[in-house]
Formats: sequence, structure tokens, C-alpha cells
Amino acid sequence: MLAYSTIAKSQVIISLLFGDKLNSEKLSFGLSVGNSWSHLSNYKTSSSLSTINLGLYLTLKMNERFFLQFDAMAKYRLGSRELPVYPLHDEALDTLFATGHVEREINYLGLVTTAQYRVFNYFNVEVGPQIILRTKANDIFYTDRNDGTLKFEKNISSSATRFDIGAMTGISYQIKGNGIKIGVRYYFGFIDIFPQDPGSNTNRSFQVAGYIPVGRKKALANKQQSSNGAVN
Repeated sequence: MLAYSTIAKSQVIISLLFGDKLNSEKLSFGLSVGNSWSHLSNYKTSSSLSTINLGLYLTLKMNERFFLQFDAMAKYRLGSRELPVYPLHDEALDTLFATGHVEREINYLGLVTTAQYRVFNYFNVEVGPQIILRTKANDIFYTDRNDGTLKFEKNISSSATRFDIGAMTGISYQIKGNGIKIGVRYYFGFIDIFPQDPGSNTNRSFQVAGYIPVGRKKALANKQQSSNGAVN
């Protein structure tokens, strides 16, 4: 939690320091924040893992209808919930969690590049590749007891692939005037994340995000002031 807090604060500081310098009529730079519901494809008995994601984005306007967007995700988690319990090879732990469930959490750093086409008004469709780097992976065992919930965390990073590559597609709507954009995306991973497990265990994720430009109004106001000064 401390690490995530530090990352989040760092991203906000970066945006505040450089937002007005990276925003113009052709560029939009700021924070992306949203929620994702992810699962692993081969775990049929699992349910979706809901997590908050945080990153920075940069949108380049090529013309009135075509845009390129780059998202750097610093807090990005995928995985699944309600997985069946498996043996921990410890008699006490296996007994305690025999009737519990497992939550699999995989933390990543990610880069998403999407080509976006404005269909009409301020609605866009988008598609592009995503590459993500695993930082850690944990299986968290839960079981309910009379006096509360018992939890045990197991590091499974050595069982997960270091990278994942996939395709991102979605739609978005930009609010006219302030540059804020709201979008929904679906991520389809290509790589078997846990090759030692049966079947092909690939990442799937439905995401909702908001893109908040930082310093854009100031940058455009400064440009307008400079233009007025040049005319005078």
C-alpha cells in the first residue's frame, strides 16, 4: 500500500510539473484512473477480480478524426477471485483452508498504445497492443471462521511469466470543452501466464477509465495570450 501510495503521488507530481508543457491543441497529457474486472481464461470456477488502476497518458492528435494515445500504467493489477483451494503441502494450513477460496493477484507495469478514430461528434473507437511487465504475483487464501476471516498469502511470482502481450480495444467519449475523456476497454492477453498449470491461462480484463488532462487550460490560455500579444 505504501508503494502504491508513493507511485500515485509521484504521478500526480509529474502531471502538475509538466502538464502545462505537454498540453496543446495537438497534445493532451494527464492522469488516467479507473477500475478493471479481470479473470484468467482457463479457471472456469473463478469470478472477476475488481481493482483500481492508475497511470499517465499522452494523446497525439494527428488530424480531426485520428489520434494516437500512449498509456503508462504504474498501478495495474490483473487476476481472478474465488479460485478453488489447492494443497499447500502443510498439514495445518491445508486443514485450515480446506473450505476456503483463493484470490490470485498479479501486479504489472504496463504500456498501452492505441490508434483512435473519431466516429462522430466526440465518440472514438480504439484498438492497439498492450505489453505489461509483472512485478509480483500472489495467491491469497481466505477462509471464514467464527471469529473472523483467516488469510494466508503465498508468493507465486516464480510460476508466472515475466511479460504479457495482448490486444486492447474499446470506445471512449471526450467531454467537450475541458478535455476529460471517459472510456471502456477490453484486454485480451495472448500469453499463457501460468504455463505449469493445465490449459491456457491468459489474462482477460474489462476496464472503465477516466482521462484527466493536467495543465491543459493553462497551456491553451498561455497560447491564446501569446497570440493576442503577437497581434497587438
